[in-house]
This record gives sequence, C-alpha cells and structure tokens, in this order.
Amino acid sequence: MYLFEYDSRFARLTPTQETFVNYDYNHPIRFPAHLRGQVDRVLADPPFLSDECLTRTALTVRALLKKEGTSRTMVCTGNKMEGMVPKLFPGVKKVAFEPRHKGGLANAFGCYMDWEGEDV
Repeated sequence: MYLFEYDSRFARLTPTQETFVNYDYNHPIRFPAHLRGQVDRVLADPPFLSDECLTRTALTVRALLKKEGTSRTMVCTGNKMEGMVPKLFPGVKKVAFEPRHKGGLANAFGCYMDWEGEDV
C-alpha cells in the first residue's frame, strides 16, 4: 500500500518511508517509476473540486494501474464533479456509499467505483 499525499506530515501514517509518496497533482506523473503500471487498487480523493485537479488525478491513476483489466478504482469527490468522473475514470459509476467526515463536509460528496459488491 502506498499513500500519495502532498503534506509530508502524513508520512507518519505509513509503515515505512518508502510507502509514502510525496505527490503534487500539478505533476501527475512524477512518482517512483517502479510503481508505473503496477498498482491493483486505487482510492483517489482529489484535494480540490476543479476540472484541472480531477483531470490530473486521473492521469496519475491511469499511469499507476495495471493494464490487464484486473485493477480496481474508487474515486471520492464532490457531487459537482459527477459529470466528469465517468469520463476521466472509465467504468466507474456512482454507488450508494456517501463519504462523510467527522467535522462535516462543506460540499456533498459521492463515491464512484468500477466494481460492485464487497470485493475490494
């Protein structure tokens, strides 16, 4: 498991320093080369509700995922991005799960997945 995050304070949450990847969506394919095309599952939660941020996050996800069709993608983002999510993440669809935050969320959020059921 790898955590792609801009804020390096989150590195403390990873089991080893190698599993934390300092990530800036402004540079969507700047990550360790050994991860390219090697990831089975991605949970993407873009930091901003903008077309640009979602598009660049999608570039990262596509570069990370294995190409053989067995990979899984989950995207959690604001409902205002609902029209773009399926275009940028082929095969995902909105599911019943609604992301929530202990302190509440300023915007309504949705979850989009390319699989059904409990197989994660």
